[in-house]
Amino acid sequence: GESGPHKTEGIGMEFLPFYMDSSYFDAIHTVPDDIAFQRVKELALNEGLLVASSSGAAFEAALKEAEQAKPGTKIVTIFPDSSERYLSQGIYEE
Repeated sequence: GESGPHKTEGIGMEFLPFYMDSSYFDAIHTVPDDIAFQRVKELALNEGLLVASSSGAAFEAALKEAEQAKPGTKIVTIFPDSSERYLSQGIYEE
């Protein structure tokens, strides 16, 4: 995707650092802020997980992978953050 301003903290670098070997990547997904924050709310409501927007983006990417995967495929994602630093920002408000 294209780089630009975003509200999802901790992701969206405009470059890959020299130590990151992209040959290990299966895919890179671009997730818009509104979708990442929507997934944050869904994870809180449906799973009881208090995560922040980078985790919402990771969840969206996992769902996109699941759409393309064969039945029975295991998909693993890591939620890189919790919401404790962001609760005052109203990330769960409608």
